[in-house]
Amino acid sequence: MSASLPRPHGTVPFWRLQPGELDNFRSTGDLPDTADIVIIGGGYSAAALVTHIQKQYPSHPSIVVLEARQLCSGATGRNGGHIKPDPYYHASQITTEHGFDAGAEVANFEVANLQAVKEYVEGEGVDCDFMVTRAYDIHFSTKQHMNMKECVRELKEARVAAAQDVSEVHRQYAETVS
Repeated sequence: MSASLPRPHGTVPFWRLQPGELDNFRSTGDLPDTADIVIIGGGYSAAALVTHIQKQYPSHPSIVVLEARQLCSGATGRNGGHIKPDPYYHASQITTEHGFDAGAEVANFEVANLQAVKEYVEGEGVDCDFMVTRAYDIHFSTKQHMNMKECVRELKEARVAAAQDVSEVHRQYAETVS
């Protein structure tokens, strides 16, 4: 038996029990025959991508966002709406595969998305429980720890904005900060 997508009876997010007025919004009765950009999924990543495209290209290319269910019903719905930039681990992987500039660009992009959401929520007066907090990542091996420490050092030396707020907490203090 082959599975089809979307799966019936998807996960209901605990933080969105009632659909909002835009959840089932459809800007057109029919899908367009062509589009400059097609984005699959209508969650946080899609919203961030559309926002960045519209800011970067004032002439606005035609964008179609396809969502199988309701807005924010997929991964964004399952993760409770959390946004967590990763200015060192993910950046380190990208740096290794694609070079330092690519890693720095990804790190700054992730941090910029969090700031953009904050500005949007505050600027538009969105009624939600938005809160910026600090996050802590735990390294379970010395090798992982040393790799992350080296990546953060390189990013800070290069004055990559995303890394400037990253700090290390020695393991003897881990329980006091978490």
